[in-house]
Amino acid sequence: MKLAVAVAVCAPAWSALLVGSALAMTFDPIEFALDRVQVHTQHAIRYGEGPRWQDGRVGDCTTFAVHNHRAVKALGLPADIWIVRDEKDEIHAVVVSGKDVLDSRFKHLKRRKALVRLGYEFMFRVKALPDGTRL
Repeated sequence: MKLAVAVAVCAPAWSALLVGSALAMTFDPIEFALDRVQVHTQHAIRYGEGPRWQDGRVGDCTTFAVHNHRAVKALGLPADIWIVRDEKDEIHAVVVSGKDVLDSRFKHLKRRKALVRLGYEFMFRVKALPDGTRL
C-alpha cells in the first residue's frame, strides 16, 4: 500500500527555485511503522541480562529479535525470527516482515535483498523460543 505524498519545501533558499512546485515521494505506512519499531527497540533495550555492548546497551541479537517480533506482531503485521549467517560468517538473529528486515546491527530497517547483497545468508526460520514459546 503506497500513498503519494507531496512534500512542500518551505526553506527560503529553496522557495525561489521551487515556486509553485512540490517534491513528490512515495510513503509506505507499513515500512514506516516497521522502521519506528526498529528505532524504538534500539533505544529501549538498556536493561536485562546479556552481553554489554560498547555503547552501554545490554542484550544480544536474540533479545532484539524477540522484542521486535512481539512489537511487529502487536501491529498486526507478519513477522518471523530468522537465523542468518552474516557477512563476517557469524550466526545472528533477525526479524523478517515481508521484504523488510529488523536487525539489531542497524539503526533503521533494511531490505532483505540489500542484506543478501551484503553477504547475509538466511538459514532458517525459528519456530519456538528457548523457553518453549511457539512463534
